[in-house]
Amino acid sequence: MSLDIPATGARLEELLSRIRDMRLLLQREEEVLSARDAALLDQVTATKEQLARTINQLSLALSDELKRLGLPAMPACLDLLPSSDPGRACLAATWQEIAALAAECERLNEANGAYITLLRQHVQRCLDVLHERPAHNLTYGPDGVGQRPATSRRLLSV
Repeated sequence: MSLDIPATGARLEELLSRIRDMRLLLQREEEVLSARDAALLDQVTATKEQLARTINQLSLALSDELKRLGLPAMPACLDLLPSSDPGRACLAATWQEIAALAAECERLNEANGAYITLLRQHVQRCLDVLHERPAHNLTYGPDGVGQRPATSRRLLSV
């Protein structure tokens, strides 16, 4: 069997379009995190989860189609196409853009995750102050993660 270049091109274009959507959404998430808008962050997160599922489904469908045809995964599949085939250059360009945007999305997602971690640590320090827990009063669980000892939740004593 051989690769249906127009159909594969359409699949790659759809995947590229959804990854572009993800990049825009991750940029929006960055703005929402900076504004510390929890309600909007919930909406962005829900949309991001759905979009990630869609991207995963598109990627799996493409991979399954290539396997069904007995072809290797992208980009190795492109190497099997004749260099004289005009569709090859178009598929290769689309695949390169997909790879570049996916890397950018990964970078944005990691940066947003790091920012969320910083915000979480800030909230934890604020809670430590309210509960009069010293910052150095951590114990470590079997997984190596620091844990706060159980203390009273009393904010005020009279």
